[in-house]
Amino acid sequence: MRGNAPRGEDATQSGKSREVHVFQKRSVGDEESGAGVFQLIAGFALAIRGIEKCGDTSGERGRMIGDGEFPGVGKEDSNDFSGSESGEDEATGKGFDEAAIFGESETAIAGRVNQGCLAVVLSAALQDKLMDEAAGGIGVELGAKQKQVKNKIAAVYSFDRSSTWEKIMRKRIAASAFFLGGVLALGLIMLSSTACKGKTGITHDELVRRTQELLGSVAGGDQTPWKKYFADDCMYFDEKGRNMNKAALVADVTPLPIGYSGSIKVVNAQSHIERNVAIMSYDMDETETVFGQNMTARYHATDTWMRRHGQWQIVAAQVLRYYEDPAAGKLDRTKLAEYVGTYELAPANRLTISVDGDQLYRQRGDQPKGPLIPETADIFFRKGVEGRILFRREDHGKVDALIDRRNNEDVIWKKVQ
Repeated sequence: MRGNAPRGEDATQSGKSREVHVFQKRSVGDEESGAGVFQLIAGFALAIRGIEKCGDTSGERGRMIGDGEFPGVGKEDSNDFSGSESGEDEATGKGFDEAAIFGESETAIAGRVNQGCLAVVLSAALQDKLMDEAAGGIGVELGAKQKQVKNKIAAVYSFDRSSTWEKIMRKRIAASAFFLGGVLALGLIMLSSTACKGKTGITHDELVRRTQELLGSVAGGDQTPWKKYFADDCMYFDEKGRNMNKAALVADVTPLPIGYSGSIKVVNAQSHIERNVAIMSYDMDETETVFGQNMTARYHATDTWMRRHGQWQIVAAQVLRYYEDPAAGKLDRTKLAEYVGTYELAPANRLTISVDGDQLYRQRGDQPKGPLIPETADIFFRKGVEGRILFRREDHGKVDALIDRRNNEDVIWKKVQ
């Protein structure tokens, strides 16, 4: 705050129209962080100090109420605050009107005010109660207009504080809303994920049920579940070694011939289920009746299920048949001696056939010997080993070689002793 009049010069002696920049033509609320209000308080403190020094001067015309420390604060008997000259009144009043705080003849304070201390008196006017107590009968009484001005300033300051608090609260509310929105969104995602898993996931029991549905349709030749549960791009390898696509697989499902019946049961099922992939491994016990004669077979299968487009289907499957020994036949004991001897595959690579009672044995090198079980004349097998042992006879009926047949491939050992 500053005035343009020189130090100690009465406002009426200047002879010039003056511009009073009380608040730089701005309201108090425009100052950042309430700086305008703090300036008012500082000016008020200075005014109180000057009043205490001057004493009661309300009856002395034209005397300063402060010493040289507070230039330009004078007191006139008239009621105009800014001076009696019209030019001065107009200029000062204009400045106050623009500041939206004081106008001409809006104060009941008697006395002249030099430009340099206009803001000080203004500060004192804003705190009328404290002014009265400090001045001790200075005779200044604020009118309704000054109280109205004080209320305006208080309202501006209050608005500034309220506006700042409102901004803070808005930021806090926005942050809280953002946080709560994030938590809610996360909860909805988790709930949606759980719901989707419950709707589109698959369980071990469901895999077993679907597999049994497939196998149960074989005897009747129902292709419906095979079309439903196998993917269009599936790969299928059966127990016979056939590699089939979906079209070939579905076409292979046909009803059993007349006089045939049977069933296949899923047993010993195991599964490994991930998010979109499930592996099912299980045994199949087959029972078949051919014109009243019963047959059994055991298979093992591994199916790979995959969820695509919300649908679980088999994309790959492989089937094998468990090896089972053939039924044992009758042994012709009179021929056992014809089998006994040493058979050679290559030099130093030999096996020996021997007899102990009614049992024929095979021994290769230093390995333990094992029994040969007769299946039919000149054909034997080893228990739990796929393949056959055949004794070959020359034209005269004498055994001259041992044939080790595996998967229809023969390995010939020549009899040397």
